[in-house]
Amino acid sequence: MTLTSPTQIEKEKLHIFYKAARALLESGVVPPWAVQRGFDETMGGFLDTHTWRPTHISWAAAEELLSGEHKNVQRAHGICGRLNRYERTLQLLTSEEKSFDEWWSFYTEHDTTVLLTKREHSTGQQFEFDQLIPLPEQPCDMFLRAGYSFKVRKKVELAWLRAEYDRLKGPRSAVDSATVS
Repeated sequence: MTLTSPTQIEKEKLHIFYKAARALLESGVVPPWAVQRGFDETMGGFLDTHTWRPTHISWAAAEELLSGEHKNVQRAHGICGRLNRYERTLQLLTSEEKSFDEWWSFYTEHDTTVLLTKREHSTGQQFEFDQLIPLPEQPCDMFLRAGYSFKVRKKVELAWLRAEYDRLKGPRSAVDSATVS
C-alpha cells in the first residue's frame, strides 16, 4: 500500500467499510463518537505510519526539536483550514455518499497535521501555511507516526530540519548549529 494509490482490492474493501460505517451511523445503533473512533482507528491501521502526516512545522516547534526538546512538540489537527478528526469523519460519513476516490481524497487531506509546540497548540492559535515551514512531501518518509507521536531521527529528520532552518533563517540562527551535528 502506498498513501496515494491503494490497490484495487484495497479500494474495494475500504469502500465496503466506508458504506458500513455510514449505515451504522445512520441506524443510531451506536453513538456517533463510537462510529467516528472506529472508522479512524481502522483507517489508521490501514495507513499505518502515514496516518496523521505532518505537512508543516511552526518556527517555535522547529527550534524546540533542534534544541533537543522533542517532548515539547506535538501534532495538531484542524490547522490551516483542515477539519479536526471528529468533524472530518462525521462530515464524511453523514454527507452525500461519495465514490472511493472522492472520500479517500477528502479523508487523507484532512488527516494531515502540523507540528506545533504544546504551548502553541494549547492556545488554539490558527496558522496560515506561509507562517510555517513546509515539511518534505511523502514518500520522503520523515516525521512518520510512531504511536501517538512521530519519529525524530538525528540523521534524518533533524539533519533535514537543521539544513532547512538554516536555509530559511540564515546560518546564524537562534538555535546553535552544533546542536544537530
